[in-house]
Amino acid sequence: MKTIEIPVNVYERILKTLQEGLDVCYNVDYASDDTEKSASYATGYSRATIQEVIKELNNYKTIKN
Repeated sequence: MKTIEIPVNVYERILKTLQEGLDVCYNVDYASDDTEKSASYATGYSRATIQEVIKELNNYKTIKN
């Protein structure tokens, strides 16, 4: 089986980034005037979250046997 090695601190940062993005999505409130609770804010935040995770994972794309 091929594996990819990722340092624990990077793994934890990726998980934190994903959790923060998920939290923003869960906090959408269509009745609120607060920008940070809007669906468009959550969409942009989610997009940025996905881009960051892809970037981090691509940094460790070297496959180990």
